[in-house]
Amino acid sequence: MMAAVAEPPQRRVVVPDARGNGHHLQVTWHAECDQFVVSLWREDTCVASARLRAVDAGDVAAFLQAALDGRVDDPPDAGGRVRRGQLGGRK
Repeated sequence: MMAAVAEPPQRRVVVPDARGNGHHLQVTWHAECDQFVVSLWREDTCVASARLRAVDAGDVAAFLQAALDGRVDDPPDAGGRVRRGQLGGRK
């Protein structure tokens, strides 16, 4: 039996690709299966998707938050490239 999960205020978020190329990332919440669907789009065509269980979403959120917390000390260079020490110690 799935745990009851409150419906979020919005069911979808769309984020444009940082390169400004018409691609975007979309995340939708599906309470009926206790999952998020993360999808990649080119213009109006979905080109890939993955299902993320609600129990795993916290790991993704924690990773993103840790990366954001660390970026103040070591921001990307002018071209947007990740420098050493960012994103979980990638070298």
